[in-house]
Amino acid sequence: KGCAKCRLKMNLKVRSSGIVQASELKIKDPKIKPVYPKMPIVKLLKGQKLEFEATAVLGRGKEHAKWNPGLVYYKAKPIINIKEKCKNPEQVVASCPVNVYGLKQDNVVVNKDNEMKCHLCLSCVEKSENAIEVEPSKNDFIFTVESWGQLEPRELVKEAVKIFTKKLDDFQDKIKSIK
Repeated sequence: KGCAKCRLKMNLKVRSSGIVQASELKIKDPKIKPVYPKMPIVKLLKGQKLEFEATAVLGRGKEHAKWNPGLVYYKAKPIINIKEKCKNPEQVVASCPVNVYGLKQDNVVVNKDNEMKCHLCLSCVEKSENAIEVEPSKNDFIFTVESWGQLEPRELVKEAVKIFTKKLDDFQDKIKSIK
């Protein structure tokens, strides 16, 4: 706690009106820069000034959600089966909120570019009067990793696997100690 590797002091002193951005922070180490330099901190009016010292603290999402480097989620892969010709193809296509379907020669077809966007709302099944069948796969999933800039998505997953492996090893050691 408090070491140079886990804490960083920053200063800001502004005496002009306008939007103050993260790029205006004064940081001693030139290698360290804000992830989003154009991020507004505050808008100062004429005659206002701002002066503060801040401390950035290195942390992990395990300790608090504010340190999470991104968002990771998964969903079941949709399995779409057009069983028969739809009686109302335009309505079926229009009913899908994520544009999974298109029209080809007055028939409903799956738009392969948007197929994975299906979130299984089943509005197409209802509008097609069951001519379309949609169900979640029991074996295949769509795994999404969104980074907030601290780590690349690939690094985020690698680090998560290391942490999970360590937890499994600790768990295994605890089980062995019980025997």
